Amino acid sequence: GNARPKPLPEVKEVRLFDVPIPTSTDDEVEVLVHVVVESYRISRAILLDQNRTVEAVQPRHILMYLMRSELKKSFPVIAGYLNRDHTTVMHGYSKIEQLIQTAQSVRDNVEELRRRYQELMAVNLILALPEYEE
Repeated sequence: GNARPKPLPEVKEVRLFDVPIPTSTDDEVEVLVHVVVESYRISRAILLDQNRTVEAVQPRHILMYLMRSELKKSFPVIAGYLNRDHTTVMHGYSKIEQLIQTAQSVRDNVEELRRRYQELMAVNLILALPEYEE
């Protein structure tokens, strides 16, 4: 019959508090996205969308900045992931670089996100150790 369970919603539809913490370090970008989404309380869809929603602009720039500074991704790779032009990414990156110099709140925020990212990666690495597997 058709008593099949309903499929789970696509991850990109999931609102903030349903977002599971990624449990794999295979996709470090997803861990970083999670950290930004969690901190700014915006959905993953809004963060990664083509929209220019004001609430998404700075978090998106910070994501670009951290993908570059923390994950050492190239501008073209970041642009490909975010489905944007690499010059857009370069602009976002340099904007955050400037704000880190001039705005304490942005500097604190970026550092907090970096710490949170490193924390999650460390936890995930521990959970991935063989002795943790059932």
